[in-house]
This record gives sequence, structure tokens and C-alpha cells, in this order.
Amino acid sequence: YGLAAAPNYGLAAAPDYGLAAAPDYGFAAAPFRVKPLGAADTSCPRVYVYDVPELWDFPLASLRDLATLPADEVFGETCAKGRSLARKTNQYAMPLLVIWRLLRSTRCPRALRPEDADLFLVPTYPNPKQQPDWRRKCAGERAALGPGGLESKLPFLDARTAHRHVFLLGKGHMSALPCETWWSRPAGLLKRAVRVAYSPQFNATKDELRERGVPAGPLGPFLYDDVDVSAAIASDPEADDSAFPHLVTAPYASSFHRSVAETARPPWADPLRPRPFRAVFYGNVASHETHPYARARGPAAAQCIDAPDCKVVDPTARNNASALCGAEAAYGSATFCLQPGGDTPYRKGLYDALLMGCIPVVFGRHNAEVSPWFVPSGSMVVLSAADFVEGRARLMDRLRARGPRAR
Repeated sequence: YGLAAAPNYGLAAAPDYGLAAAPDYGFAAAPFRVKPLGAADTSCPRVYVYDVPELWDFPLASLRDLATLPADEVFGETCAKGRSLARKTNQYAMPLLVIWRLLRSTRCPRALRPEDADLFLVPTYPNPKQQPDWRRKCAGERAALGPGGLESKLPFLDARTAHRHVFLLGKGHMSALPCETWWSRPAGLLKRAVRVAYSPQFNATKDELRERGVPAGPLGPFLYDDVDVSAAIASDPEADDSAFPHLVTAPYASSFHRSVAETARPPWADPLRPRPFRAVFYGNVASHETHPYARARGPAAAQCIDAPDCKVVDPTARNNASALCGAEAAYGSATFCLQPGGDTPYRKGLYDALLMGCIPVVFGRHNAEVSPWFVPSGSMVVLSAADFVEGRARLMDRLRARGPRAR
């Protein structure tokens, strides 16, 4: 299945980075020569990181001081003393982890001058948060930024560089819908910037899908199995005039972060690891009973419970002492890891499973279509969500039919 390592963001680095503060050019930057695309002088793009205090909300450090924080303050504490693989990482922390790495990296040095930059990253509220907090942040940003708006805080934004400016959102794309300054339906040059989130946009609203007879919500069809529907509602990532221009998807922040200093074979590349179960479901059912994107969750979990070679682990159970850290043992014990939808159709567990060498099993096309630049084709099993909701499919029969060498 061509399993790739899920996002580990790297943790090991030298203790002293000698970080220089980026030059303060003010709002009227002098003209500069734009670096040609494809002229990277390192093994990865060099990124200029803006410092916009009005949009910075991480409470433990300013942008300038973020690089001095230890990994535990950014990635979360380790789950086991002396082992760094599994951490209590907030699943919404992707932007913060990326920024921390960019500020510290010696392999991909941060660009301190605009003429050295391949990309320009604009940190926007990187502290992990739930959707109500996003609404509050978005509601107050116009007043915080002042009459010049965000463009006045980005001195190197012009017609030559607009398409190289990047915004990161550690949530599904709809969470920052009210942030119209930079995220949804932006004006001016910011239309051309790249946006990165956990979920894609479709070129049909939920009401338009319902008119076609496709039950849907803000994140697309509830049961998303039809390839023709997929083709019809796919958005154009090159369009400036979409609701979320130039939106691409990225993996959730995983709980697993392999240090570059480790020499042991990683779990995703260990064919000899004992896996006593054919499949495992690591999740809760009761708290998602009313979620329309979770309709396959109950039937899949019920079939797993009835099978001797499938295990259900509820991380929210009162008797589960490892609610934040149980994924390593669960996903490491099985060949297949079930990833039905929950409050949204998109699953952090998919990337945790990949990192543990467990083949994700998804129900419908939602997760099969995200992060195609990262998740290799054929790295998961895609089953029909409708088949399970309507009682037509036997889960374990399908997974056993893939033979003992499925991995």
C-alpha cells in the first residue's frame, strides 16, 4: 500500500540556533528583487515568516521567542518517559508546529530578507482552538488590523509575490469562514494567496447539493461514494474568485513525531511488528450518534465488536487511563485501522494509523481525496459509506479477503 510517514515535523535539533531577528522594514519596504521560482538554493524552499502581532495568539511566546520553547511546549508532553514517538499533540496545532520548525530549522533555513524567500508565510492565530474561538477571533480582526487592513502589515505583498503568500489553518476550512480579511472571499492581492486547511472546498453549496438530491452539510455530502458526484463538485484550486481561493489540504497534526536522532526502524516500515488483530477501531460511538457525517461509525463499530479478530478501543471510556496516548498501542496492534467519520468526515486518526504502519479503512471519498500530495495513492482501503449505513456490507469479510499479506 505504499505507506508514507505521516507528518512528524521533526523534533531533534541543535540547542543553539543563533536566530537572528528578521529585519524590520516597516510598512513602506524598498523595492526588492523577487527570487525566481525553481531557484531554491537549499533542499527545501526558504520561507520568510511575517510577524503580525495583531494576528498572533499563542500565549506562551511571541513569534520571535517561539523558537526558544522546548518541544514539550509546542508538540505536547511525551506519552511515555524516555520515548519521544507518541505525544499529547493537539490535533489543531499544525500551523504552530510548522512555524516552530521554520524558525528553528538548520536544514531549511528561514529567509530573513524578502529577496531570499521562495514563500512568504503569514501566521494567523496559530494557537490551537475550537470553532467558537475562531468566530471570536474573526469578529475582532478588522478592528485590530486598522483601516489599512492586513495588506498594510505585509510590506512584501505585491503583484509579483501574492501567489507565494501562504496562510495555514489547523482546522477544517469552514472554521475560519468569518475571517474575510484573509481567508474567505478576500479582496485585492490576497485573493491570489495559497490557503492550507484540513478539508477541501467544493464548488457546490450544501443547498445546491440538496437540490441535486444529495444530502449534504457545510463539508459536502453526508454519504460521499459517487465518483460522478465527486467530479461534478470538485473545485478549481487555481481560481481567484472561489469562496476560499487557492485552497489545498494538508494532514492533521499527528500524535506521533519521530525524532531524526532515532535509529530504530520506524513503525510504518516494520514488517515484522506483531499485529494480533485484523482490524481495530479507536474511537467513540455514543458521542457521535447524531452527527450526519458519522452514520457509518455505529455499524462499523458494531461489526468490529462481533468479530474475534477486530478490537474496539474507546479513548473516552472512564476506565481508559490512556485517553490521549492509547493510539500507539491500538494502531500498532492491527493490520487495518477503521476511520469512519465523526463530527466531521475528516480524520486525524488516518495519519496516526499511517505512522503506525496500520492501513486506514475509510468510508466514502472524503478522506480519500485530501492531501493527495502527501498520501500515496493506494495507501488506504476505501469502502462505500452507504453500504454500511444501509446494512449491505460485511466489514470483516472484506478485510479478511485481502489476504495475510495485505500490508
